[in-house]
Amino acid sequence: MNKIAITIVLAGFVTTLAGGCGGGASTEPTVTIKSATDSKVDQDGVPGKETTTGGTPAGGYGTLKGQVIIEGWNTKLTPLAVKGKANKDPTVCAAEGDIPDQRMVVGANGELANVFIYLRKMPKGGKPSGELPVKDFDQKGCIFLPHAMVYQTGQVVRVLSGDAVPHNTKTDPKRNSGENFQVPANDRDGANKINLASGEQAPFLVQCSFHSWMKAWHLVLDHPYGAVTKKDGTFEIPNLPAGKHKFRIWHENANDSNRLLDGGREITIEAGDAPTEIPTIKYSSALFRP
Repeated sequence: MNKIAITIVLAGFVTTLAGGCGGGASTEPTVTIKSATDSKVDQDGVPGKETTTGGTPAGGYGTLKGQVIIEGWNTKLTPLAVKGKANKDPTVCAAEGDIPDQRMVVGANGELANVFIYLRKMPKGGKPSGELPVKDFDQKGCIFLPHAMVYQTGQVVRVLSGDAVPHNTKTDPKRNSGENFQVPANDRDGANKINLASGEQAPFLVQCSFHSWMKAWHLVLDHPYGAVTKKDGTFEIPNLPAGKHKFRIWHENANDSNRLLDGGREITIEAGDAPTEIPTIKYSSALFRP
């Protein structure tokens, strides 16, 4: 079994953890954890260094798998609207249940959903995705579905609605032109579409002006190397060139000014069919807004 070493560099100290089973030759992939404030600010005003790799991946490609957990989070957020009592369109909005505050979707053991993990730019040896499937961005019960999503430049995102009232979708990207269009009631055809030409450096806000609580976060990249954690806090990024990469880790409720949890987390990807499974990424609740 391969050994895994983790080096943590935070606030001027270094801690190294090592574990594994002995016997035979082994490799030691290293994960370096740095706070967002340790990274320089790029041209967009977002901390983080250029994504780097060990060059063209002579050893091939690998898959990154991991999980994000928040430690010490005991806050229960108040619903944005209580069932049957929404301040607008109550026969549709929150008609079947409360509308949750999705700023913090935390599991019983601290599993943190809706965390973005991505490379800032296409790495050397990176594989373009080829033909991109259409993605759907839906609205049900006056809630955006999904709350957080990643897609690529040139990829079509259909904006749908399963609600019997109209909505509007307003986007606020930095490098692309924002959009603001009305979505008719019960629109399952998706006449309105999002299709962005430039990659963004960070997720951007999407909201509905008709129902002020409706918010979501989108990240468009000019490469396929990004993911959002699921409800169990897990994520997976396939087809990464073997070598070292620096990943940004972003969450909407992080108390960093740019919402970054990590501006450049270095992870070494091992080539092969077996995924590179990194140790659980753990963050203190102190790094998040209450």
